[in-house]
Amino acid sequence: MGRHRNEPLGLAARILAGLAIVAALVGAVVGIRALAASPVEPPAIVPLAEMSPVRTPTVRIECLSPTCATVTVRVPAGDVLVHRDMAEGEQVSFYDDELSVVLKDSGAVLVEENGVPRPRGKAGERETFTVERS
Repeated sequence: MGRHRNEPLGLAARILAGLAIVAALVGAVVGIRALAASPVEPPAIVPLAEMSPVRTPTVRIECLSPTCATVTVRVPAGDVLVHRDMAEGEQVSFYDDELSVVLKDSGAVLVEENGVPRPRGKAGERETFTVERS
């Protein structure tokens, strides 16, 4: 009988082990170089107020009563943005160029047009108006 190798995969296993060692060394060198590089200065912190001006809504409506009867806001001749009752403390804001507003109870809500408070109506009074962005 002739000579036989006992481990036919022995050479492949040694090659893979060698490649793993080389990969680990390369990773270590790259990691050390990355840590040794001069640190990059973080960008300067800019206060939010300086980044962009405060955007004032065209109309803002806040419910002041435990429940506010139907509030409707829509784009004239377009989409209805809100049409529902509101709860106390709830508020909605819209930024469209022109809006039609219908308040079933104008005394129950606080309305701001372009950041300016609108006079409150009487309790139970229905009010309809249009707001244009200034």
